[in-house]
Amino acid sequence: MAQVQTPWESQIKDTAGKPLHVSVTKMGVGGIPYDEETEEIWTLGSAVERALTGRYQDEPALDGEEKFKRGALALHLAGKTGLVELTAEELVLIKRLTGKAFGPVMVARLWQMLEAKPGQPAGQEEGRKPRK
Repeated sequence: MAQVQTPWESQIKDTAGKPLHVSVTKMGVGGIPYDEETEEIWTLGSAVERALTGRYQDEPALDGEEKFKRGALALHLAGKTGLVELTAEELVLIKRLTGKAFGPVMVARLWQMLEAKPGQPAGQEEGRKPRK
């Protein structure tokens, strides 16, 4: 098992360093969908939970065993705070699914958080300095 060095409740930030808010899709006039930002802020834990519980177009016939594995991990991680222990297999699964679930900036932030080394600031790649 490896310990994720970023606290599970850490906020995910946009390219300007501001917290990313969760958006929900609503139906507008004439049935045209639009996204509306909520007050909820994405955290490492909430993003991983969304990725684990998501349904993906490239997996239309996902079998029950895989659904169970993802659901059980999501339930195990739900409500966690602080540093979380994951097996190498769980980390690979989480990275694969977050890669499907989110856009490039979100994936970059998540993966940096998941791969942070001890003492390294959350969301900062090793060898790269934060932008000012």
